[in-house]
Amino acid sequence: MQFVYSGPIAPRAAVPAAEAAARKALALDDRQALAHRMLGQILHNYYWRWEEGDRELRRARELEGESAEAHAQSSAELIRHGRLRDGVAEAERAKALDPRSLAAALALAGAYRDAEEYEQSLVEIDRALAIDPQRPRAHFQRGVTLIFMNRLDDAIASLERATSLSANNPRFEAYLAYALARRGRAAEARAKLADLQARSEKEYVSAFGIAFIYDALGDKASTLAALQKAVDDHAVELAQYGQYPSFQTVAGDPRYKALMREVGRVP
Repeated sequence: MQFVYSGPIAPRAAVPAAEAAARKALALDDRQALAHRMLGQILHNYYWRWEEGDRELRRARELEGESAEAHAQSSAELIRHGRLRDGVAEAERAKALDPRSLAAALALAGAYRDAEEYEQSLVEIDRALAIDPQRPRAHFQRGVTLIFMNRLDDAIASLERATSLSANNPRFEAYLAYALARRGRAAEARAKLADLQARSEKEYVSAFGIAFIYDALGDKASTLAALQKAVDDHAVELAQYGQYPSFQTVAGDPRYKALMREVGRVP
């Protein structure tokens, strides 16, 4: 599923093949939890078929039983339905089952961030970094949480570390450019935006990230154009709406609201 974020090919090329593989596996054996989980994630993140995806993920949890992955997935579903405290509790159970799991620690950090408990989110991220201080995703999540806290200088430092460790992952670069723009460092943000646009000619770069930068720069028309492309591409970030700071420049625009309704999300 990593190709839905960034990579050599676009999601529209990678996802149908992954979906076909998951469905073939289930046709051979309907009790494969991993296949149900992958299909559920595809239905959510790419097709925005929320109820079907929920059914697949519930089936995966039934088959997995008491596992950290099952509780982490349950946490994400509860949070998507607005049950923030229940989502945090499920993420806590995931971490209790696998205390050394970096994925479980970051899932809990994300749950706390969704519940607007930002200091506790940072505590969990720092625990993840104690497990693996070189993991780019942990530094990225730290930067994301600091953006929510409006600690932009600290966010920029964490996101610079994430991009450095990840060989300039375009998703991380987009967040860094966004933070730079929010901090008033528009020239640096525009330079990174230009680089991401050049890279998009050779590899998949999410248009959602491009929209995110334009929004921080206050460019309404370009934000809407990039968001339209993100919808056309079925960018995965659109399925994870609450994990990103809210768009500001286009927030009250009917075109923005129409795009979110198309995804099944009403801001």
